[in-house]
Amino acid sequence: MQLKLINKNQEKTQYDFLIKGVEPYILNALRRSAISLVPTMAFENIELKKNSSVIYDEMVAHRLGLVPLKTDLKHYEMIKKPEDAESLKCHVKMTLKAKGPKIVYSGDIKSSDPAVVPVYDNMPIAKLAKGQEIELQATAILGVGKDHMKWSPGIIFYKHKPIITVKSNVDVEELKKKIPEESALKITGNKVKVDEDKLMTSHYFDAFAGEVLIDGVDVSMSEDEFVFSVESFGQLSVKEMLTTSVDALQEKLKEFSDLLSKA
Repeated sequence: MQLKLINKNQEKTQYDFLIKGVEPYILNALRRSAISLVPTMAFENIELKKNSSVIYDEMVAHRLGLVPLKTDLKHYEMIKKPEDAESLKCHVKMTLKAKGPKIVYSGDIKSSDPAVVPVYDNMPIAKLAKGQEIELQATAILGVGKDHMKWSPGIIFYKHKPIITVKSNVDVEELKKKIPEESALKITGNKVKVDEDKLMTSHYFDAFAGEVLIDGVDVSMSEDEFVFSVESFGQLSVKEMLTTSVDALQEKLKEFSDLLSKA
């Protein structure tokens, strides 16, 4: 298998890889493992002591559940038994106390562990008028996406590598009218060049996949090369997200192998 990094954003939360020499079901297994089996921290138990805002208690709890929390997988463990819930290795205590007039943001949440805090400080929780207040205590624990989406670390998708072939008989003037401004096709005079990197990292190709734009331009997909895109919600780095996904997948395969040997 060959893997090449072809694009990443400045925040290093979105990566695109070109992968060759692997079957689609392997990529899909890795994708599903990352989304559903990689543990992250999220709010689980919330105790509202005061809430005089116009937002219902249930809605406050829902909004807190949408806040991604930075996750330290080295120092925290999943709860496996009921008695584990009280272990300092299995949970993080958080508090939120605010009085209006103000907008309460995720950045107002205080954590007992500086390593486990909201990824983003500007996610709105509630708007408080004068005299209104919110006070709560919460517990965050490790969980996985298959149990609830709030624990999912990000999104992953893949597609066959796009291929555009420009032939010598293409009508360049007609082609100029067909392609969008931000195109992977670069036209200089009567010459047409395909920007391979842009083709793989933009949505330009998707609009024309499997179609012919114009006589002389063929659009198709590679059978053995794939563009594998990963976006982290911020709880884990992309590297942590993928390596933990591989570990989780290997563990599931070992479990299946052990059960099969006993059958």
